[in-house]
Amino acid sequence: RTGSSPVPQLSANLQIAAACFVIMFVCWAFVSGLGLAVFGGRLAGISPDVIAAGIVSLFAYALFALAFGFLIGQFTSNELVMNAVTNIFGLVVSFLGGVWISLDLVGEPILTIAKFTPSYYYNDALHVAFDATGGGFVPAVLSNLGIVCLFALAVFAVGMALSRLKVGRMGVWNSSS
Repeated sequence: RTGSSPVPQLSANLQIAAACFVIMFVCWAFVSGLGLAVFGGRLAGISPDVIAAGIVSLFAYALFALAFGFLIGQFTSNELVMNAVTNIFGLVVSFLGGVWISLDLVGEPILTIAKFTPSYYYNDALHVAFDATGGGFVPAVLSNLGIVCLFALAVFAVGMALSRLKVGRMGVWNSSS
């Protein structure tokens, strides 16, 4: 069906990615707004720059999640498989990024592996912003978030390449499995 469509594969994939981006943006805005509404009273003593850094960090990390979801969608359209892969991957990446425990508690090999995950830089951006006693943290936060966005771009590019391979070998990959 996709192979016989008059729409070029690149255009179709970009349209799918754009639609997913809209959904991701709405979810990010809702979660950010809900967090500000629920915890707004507890944020009274925190600088607006720090709060903005947290919200922007969440957006950058959501871009990575979007790219990873697009990549998994190139392998299968089976929702059960997608959920299993994303849940396991999310748990592993969260652990390696130091979301659940401090990376000071893990050994050097785990810390080295953690630096190859976007969650490490997302977590570092949050720590830099929230541990800042004065201004000047913005360049460090933006550099960390730039790395997270590069992870998202790389994963999205791999997803686009796999999509191209899948169309080129329509008989080899079955998109319904």
